[in-house]
Amino acid sequence: MAIEIPALPEDMPTTSPRFVGKEVDRIEDPGLVTGSTQFIDNFDLPGMAHAAIMRSPHPHARIVSVDVSAALQLPGVVAVLTGEDIKRWCSIGTTSPEGWGSTPMAVDKARFVGEPVAAVAASNRYIAEDALELIEVEYELLPTVATPDEAQAQDAPKIFEQQDSNVIHDRRYTWGDVDTVSYTH
Repeated sequence: MAIEIPALPEDMPTTSPRFVGKEVDRIEDPGLVTGSTQFIDNFDLPGMAHAAIMRSPHPHARIVSVDVSAALQLPGVVAVLTGEDIKRWCSIGTTSPEGWGSTPMAVDKARFVGEPVAAVAASNRYIAEDALELIEVEYELLPTVATPDEAQAQDAPKIFEQQDSNVIHDRRYTWGDVDTVSYTH
């Protein structure tokens, strides 16, 4: 049974691709082949600091306290930043029409494993990494969910307490004869 494929909606772009299926000159090859390419690790500028990031080991936890005093005492450490600094320096902007906000570092609560909790700047990367081990973070573990279905449940723990649910955006996009396509597959 043949199905007629409907035309794209008028607002869909129909221009031909600029790069897919076309030859593209590679400008990086000479530097890579000769070993002259500069990578970020190659730079050594006067007064340059190196950063290391402490990340949350927990998927959902309230940050009770962060003690950076020992890290600040380590020779070579330039600065240590935490969520408290982020609250003072960065306004929590909205990242969606629904008003969800985010910051570059966990503020009061870690919402996923690997979310930055503290950052150290030091005279070299080894001192920065050593300073991370001196930072003490006390967490209060919170209930977690592991799947999108669990996260969308009415009784699921909220990622952002100020929101009504964990669904940040709910919109369905359809065009054409959806019922016919669904029926034939």
